[in-house]
Amino acid sequence: MVIISVMVLLLPKETLGPAAAAGLLSQNAFVVFFLAVLFVPFYETLIAQLIPLELSRLANLNDLGCILIGGAVFGLGHYLNGGVLHGISALLAGSLFAFSYVTLRSWGYFPAFWASYVAHAAHNGLMLYAVPIIFPSLG
Repeated sequence: MVIISVMVLLLPKETLGPAAAAGLLSQNAFVVFFLAVLFVPFYETLIAQLIPLELSRLANLNDLGCILIGGAVFGLGHYLNGGVLHGISALLAGSLFAFSYVTLRSWGYFPAFWASYVAHAAHNGLMLYAVPIIFPSLG
């Protein structure tokens, strides 16, 4: 939250981009929860974590290299769909999701995928439901 607040203050407004969930505002509560907390994190974990991290492992990158690749892929996708603020925030979050993947990868790709997915789904749930309550000006 601190990093996001600093970026909002320092970056030109036209580079920030829209809120990640802006397109969901017209949907009912069930659809928002299903898409933002359950479905989209599953899809994004598959596309921006499992595939790049497994390819990074095949290329013999160490854990840090895998985490950096996972964070970069996740951040780039969000930058392209939401602007600088969203891209940088997603780069940081994606690196944490990749860290959870790499941490459990020795147990197999299936537990690693679920660790990353649960971290992502929990993050989206917190951003969607807790942050607007705790920080009303950001909601």
